[in-house]
Amino acid sequence: MKHAGTTLVLFGEEDLLQPAAGGSLMEPLLSTPLRPQRVGRFEPLRDRIPEDVDAGGVGASWPFLWKAAHGTGSYTIKPLGGLARVCVRADASVAPALMRDVAVRWAAAVRPAYAAVTVLTAGEVESAHRNRLVYLHGAKKQPVFDMNWVMHLSRGIPDIYWINVFGPRYVSLIGRDRLRAAPAHSVEEVAEDVFVVGLCDIERIDSEDSRLRREALKDYLGRHLFL
Repeated sequence: MKHAGTTLVLFGEEDLLQPAAGGSLMEPLLSTPLRPQRVGRFEPLRDRIPEDVDAGGVGASWPFLWKAAHGTGSYTIKPLGGLARVCVRADASVAPALMRDVAVRWAAAVRPAYAAVTVLTAGEVESAHRNRLVYLHGAKKQPVFDMNWVMHLSRGIPDIYWINVFGPRYVSLIGRDRLRAAPAHSVEEVAEDVFVVGLCDIERIDSEDSRLRREALKDYLGRHLFL
């Protein structure tokens, strides 16, 4: 399946932006194309990360914005929701499976409130360019997938994406047994009250089957839970 990139967005409490959490977030990236190469609090990112640095060394200066060989990363706190957000955008050279693996490791390490991985399909790319929802990565324009609904997380679930991470607040809302039995491609409990739910096989993400399965999951979990 051709895609234009993937985006991983993770939301957690404010301690997500503490150095200890930063080390946990950076560790899965260091041996991948998403490894931070330049970091900083503001653009341009002037600080370079040494090749031999470990996760603790990178995390010591967390939080920061970063650029990697094939992606970018950022953090923020949305004041209306009181939740910290960490976002990684990868270009098409990064396998979606890698982003899923990072999401699973992050979920197990920091037990977020919610996280998701979305794959930029042809239709989403066309819409992004039409609406000028792009950002520059080097000299290349990359479509943006930005979850600006953080202030509404306490009210419900934004949508069903390729990979969905439901943390304690959502597990309490939905129910552990109900999540375990969800009609999804995969359901895995990676930490206490943290479930990773996969919508479908990556090759079918842009198919009618994917759309129908998304709607079935919403029906199963309860339409009233979605924004």
